[in-house]
Amino acid sequence: MGSGRYFPKGKPESDCVRLAALWGLELEKAGLTGQVTVEHSPYDDPNDDADLKAQHLYSAELPGTPWPMSAEVFTTSKGFITRIVYHTAFAKQVPGQLELKKPGTFRRNVFEGEGAEILNANKELLKTLWRSISFKSQSTFGMYLMFHAWYLLTPTDSGTDVTVRTAVHTRLLGWLERSLGLSRILPALQDLEAAL
Repeated sequence: MGSGRYFPKGKPESDCVRLAALWGLELEKAGLTGQVTVEHSPYDDPNDDADLKAQHLYSAELPGTPWPMSAEVFTTSKGFITRIVYHTAFAKQVPGQLELKKPGTFRRNVFEGEGAEILNANKELLKTLWRSISFKSQSTFGMYLMFHAWYLLTPTDSGTDVTVRTAVHTRLLGWLERSLGLSRILPALQDLEAAL
Protein backbone atom coordinates (compact mmCIF):
# COMPACT_ATOMS: atom_id res chain seq x y z
CA MET A 1 0.00 0.00 0.00
CA GLY A 2 1.16 3.54 -0.71
CA SER A 3 1.69 6.40 1.73
CA GLY A 4 -1.79 7.72 0.90
CA ARG A 5 -3.26 5.52 3.63
CA TYR A 6 -1.54 7.77 6.19
CA PHE A 7 -3.20 10.97 5.05
CA PRO A 8 -5.65 12.70 7.42
CA LYS A 9 -9.31 11.75 7.39
CA GLY A 10 -10.70 14.49 9.62
CA LYS A 11 -10.53 12.54 12.89
CA PRO A 12 -7.89 14.18 15.15
CA GLU A 13 -6.99 11.17 17.31
CA SER A 14 -6.35 8.81 14.41
CA ASP A 15 -4.92 11.59 12.23
CA CYS A 16 -2.16 12.18 14.79
CA VAL A 17 -1.17 8.55 14.38
CA ARG A 18 -1.42 8.76 10.59
CA LEU A 19 0.75 11.87 10.34
CA ALA A 20 3.34 10.47 12.76
CA ALA A 21 3.64 7.40 10.54
CA LEU A 22 3.87 9.50 7.39
CA TRP A 23 6.60 11.73 8.81
CA GLY A 24 8.43 8.59 9.90
CA LEU A 25 8.38 7.39 6.30
CA GLU A 26 9.67 10.74 5.07
CA LEU A 27 12.50 10.76 7.62
CA GLU A 28 13.43 7.26 6.50
CA LYS A 29 13.38 8.40 2.87
CA ALA A 30 15.81 11.17 3.82
CA GLY A 31 18.11 8.66 5.55
CA LEU A 32 17.09 9.69 9.08
CA THR A 33 15.53 7.81 11.97
CA GLY A 34 13.49 8.71 15.01
CA GLN A 35 10.01 8.50 16.44
CA VAL A 36 7.66 11.39 15.70
CA THR A 37 4.92 12.45 18.12
CA VAL A 38 2.11 14.58 16.70
CA GLU A 39 -0.09 16.86 18.78
CA HIS A 40 -3.48 18.24 17.73
CA SER A 41 -5.21 21.51 18.54
CA PRO A 42 -8.34 23.16 17.13
CA TYR A 43 -7.61 25.96 14.68
CA ASP A 44 -9.63 28.94 13.51
CA ASP A 45 -8.32 31.73 11.27
CA PRO A 46 -10.93 34.20 9.94
CA ASN A 47 -8.59 34.97 7.01
CA ASP A 48 -8.68 31.39 5.68
CA ASP A 49 -10.35 30.69 2.36
CA ALA A 50 -14.01 29.90 3.09
CA ASP A 51 -13.90 26.84 0.80
CA LEU A 52 -10.73 25.46 2.39
CA LYS A 53 -11.02 26.67 5.95
CA ALA A 54 -8.53 24.97 8.24
CA GLN A 55 -10.04 23.67 11.48
CA HIS A 56 -7.29 21.36 12.71
CA LEU A 57 -3.62 22.03 13.45
CA TYR A 58 -1.16 19.16 13.88
CA SER A 59 2.29 19.94 15.30
CA ALA A 60 5.41 17.79 15.56
CA GLU A 61 9.10 17.95 16.39
CA LEU A 62 11.16 16.11 13.76
CA PRO A 63 14.07 14.08 15.19
CA GLY A 64 17.41 13.47 13.52
CA THR A 65 17.38 16.53 11.25
CA PRO A 66 20.58 18.61 10.79
CA TRP A 67 18.98 21.46 12.77
CA PRO A 68 16.18 21.48 15.36
CA MET A 69 13.08 21.26 13.18
CA SER A 70 9.35 21.40 13.76
CA ALA A 71 6.38 21.07 11.43
CA GLU A 72 2.74 22.06 11.28
CA VAL A 73 -0.05 20.59 9.16
CA PHE A 74 -3.33 22.45 8.76
CA THR A 75 -6.42 20.53 7.64
CA THR A 76 -10.10 21.12 7.02
CA SER A 77 -12.81 19.34 9.03
CA LYS A 78 -12.67 16.53 6.44
CA GLY A 79 -8.90 16.13 6.65
CA PHE A 80 -7.95 17.99 3.45
CA ILE A 81 -4.47 19.50 3.92
CA THR A 82 -4.53 23.24 3.26
CA ARG A 83 -0.89 23.94 4.08
CA ILE A 84 2.26 22.54 5.65
CA VAL A 85 4.79 24.76 7.41
CA TYR A 86 8.29 23.80 8.53
CA HIS A 87 10.37 25.77 11.05
CA THR A 88 14.11 25.54 11.70
CA ALA A 89 17.12 27.77 12.46
CA PHE A 90 20.62 28.24 11.07
CA ALA A 91 23.65 29.36 13.06
CA LYS A 92 24.58 31.68 10.19
CA GLN A 93 22.92 35.08 10.25
CA VAL A 94 21.39 36.89 7.28
CA PRO A 95 21.71 40.71 7.17
CA GLY A 96 17.95 41.26 7.01
CA GLN A 97 14.66 39.48 6.36
CA LEU A 98 14.62 37.58 3.07
CA GLU A 99 11.65 36.03 1.32
CA LEU A 100 11.41 33.72 -1.68
CA LYS A 101 7.86 33.43 -3.01
CA LYS A 102 5.86 33.30 -6.23
CA PRO A 103 5.73 36.97 -7.32
CA GLY A 104 3.48 36.55 -10.36
CA THR A 105 2.71 34.27 -13.26
CA PHE A 106 5.44 35.50 -15.59
CA ARG A 107 7.95 36.91 -13.13
CA ARG A 108 11.09 35.27 -11.84
CA ASN A 109 11.14 33.54 -8.47
CA VAL A 110 13.78 35.49 -6.56
CA PHE A 111 14.57 36.45 -3.00
CA GLU A 112 13.50 39.89 -1.86
CA GLY A 113 15.10 41.78 1.01
CA GLU A 114 18.47 42.96 2.30
CA GLY A 115 21.34 40.89 0.91
CA ALA A 116 19.09 39.12 -1.63
CA GLU A 117 21.45 39.75 -4.53
CA ILE A 118 23.95 37.17 -3.23
CA LEU A 119 21.38 34.36 -3.17
CA ASN A 120 19.72 35.48 -6.40
CA ALA A 121 23.04 35.20 -8.22
CA ASN A 122 22.98 31.46 -7.48
CA LYS A 123 20.52 30.27 -10.14
CA GLU A 124 20.89 26.58 -9.27
CA LEU A 125 20.06 27.32 -5.64
CA LEU A 126 16.90 29.17 -6.65
CA LYS A 127 15.79 26.23 -8.79
CA THR A 128 16.48 23.76 -5.98
CA LEU A 129 14.58 25.81 -3.42
CA TRP A 130 11.57 26.37 -5.63
CA ARG A 131 11.34 22.73 -6.71
CA SER A 132 11.37 21.70 -3.05
CA ILE A 133 8.08 23.49 -2.39
CA SER A 134 6.43 23.15 -5.82
CA PHE A 135 4.88 19.77 -6.38
CA LYS A 136 4.27 18.57 -9.95
CA SER A 137 0.76 17.26 -10.40
CA GLN A 138 0.11 13.75 -11.64
CA SER A 139 -2.58 15.02 -14.01
CA THR A 140 -2.23 15.15 -17.77
CA PHE A 141 -1.94 18.95 -17.53
CA GLY A 142 1.53 18.72 -15.96
CA MET A 143 0.82 21.77 -13.83
CA TYR A 144 2.87 22.90 -10.85
CA LEU A 145 1.26 23.84 -7.56
CA MET A 146 3.29 26.95 -6.80
CA PHE A 147 0.99 29.44 -5.12
CA HIS A 148 0.95 30.15 -1.39
CA ALA A 149 4.47 28.72 -0.98
CA TRP A 150 7.57 30.47 0.25
CA TYR A 151 10.86 30.52 2.14
CA LEU A 152 11.17 33.18 4.84
CA LEU A 153 14.52 33.93 6.52
CA THR A 154 14.54 36.19 9.58
CA PRO A 155 17.73 37.25 11.41
CA THR A 156 17.91 36.66 15.17
CA ASP A 157 20.53 37.27 17.85
CA SER A 158 21.72 33.67 17.52
CA GLY A 159 21.42 33.16 13.76
CA THR A 160 18.55 32.90 11.30
CA ASP A 161 15.02 31.58 11.74
CA VAL A 162 13.82 29.76 8.64
CA THR A 163 10.17 29.12 7.77
CA VAL A 164 9.15 27.04 4.76
CA ARG A 165 5.55 26.86 3.59
CA THR A 166 4.72 24.26 0.97
CA ALA A 167 2.32 24.63 -1.92
CA VAL A 168 -0.66 22.46 -1.08
CA HIS A 169 -3.42 25.08 -0.97
CA THR A 170 -5.27 24.61 -4.26
CA ARG A 171 -9.00 24.42 -4.80
CA LEU A 172 -8.92 22.77 -8.24
CA LEU A 173 -6.27 20.08 -8.17
CA GLY A 174 -6.14 19.05 -4.55
CA TRP A 175 -3.19 17.25 -2.98
CA LEU A 176 -1.84 15.27 -5.90
CA GLU A 177 1.45 14.08 -4.53
CA ARG A 178 1.32 11.79 -1.53
CA SER A 179 4.08 13.51 0.42
CA LEU A 180 4.55 16.08 3.15
CA GLY A 181 7.56 17.44 1.27
CA LEU A 182 10.16 16.79 3.96
CA SER A 183 12.49 14.66 1.83
CA ARG A 184 12.62 17.49 -0.74
CA ILE A 185 12.97 20.33 1.72
CA LEU A 186 15.84 18.92 3.82
CA PRO A 187 18.47 18.86 1.03
CA ALA A 188 17.23 22.25 -0.20
CA LEU A 189 17.77 23.71 3.28
CA GLN A 190 21.29 22.27 3.38
CA ASP A 191 22.07 23.98 0.05
CA LEU A 192 20.56 27.22 1.36
CA GLU A 193 22.62 27.18 4.55
CA ALA A 194 25.81 26.53 2.57
CA ALA A 195 25.06 29.51 0.35
CA LEU A 196 24.64 32.01 3.20
